[in-house]
Amino acid sequence: MTTLLLASALLTGLLGLSAAAPAPPAPAPFHAFCKTQWFFVTPCTDISSTIVEQIQAFSPKPGCDVCRYKLVSVSPQSVTANHTSAVAAQSEDLLFAFSPLMSGGCRVAVRI
Repeated sequence: MTTLLLASALLTGLLGLSAAAPAPPAPAPFHAFCKTQWFFVTPCTDISSTIVEQIQAFSPKPGCDVCRYKLVSVSPQSVTANHTSAVAAQSEDLLFAFSPLMSGGCRVAVRI
């Protein structure tokens, strides 16, 4: 349950970071991006599974405004997803890269 809460916080924090970035005047020749990393005491397999479950829970559904995530790929080293905004249908790719730590924990590098 704690891992699920952490994954939800990760996704919410990342979207909050990208949403807080000022929008360039239209048309923009580039798209803003964000990079961050977290360190967990939980093994990477648990973190990865929880992130995948959360993305699947937020897959597009009728009547769900926050359900705009699409799982693109999953491997032992990474999870790739896509998020489409409700406004202007802007698309963002998310990459979660997992690196096991010697302590048994996990480093998660995220790029939006």
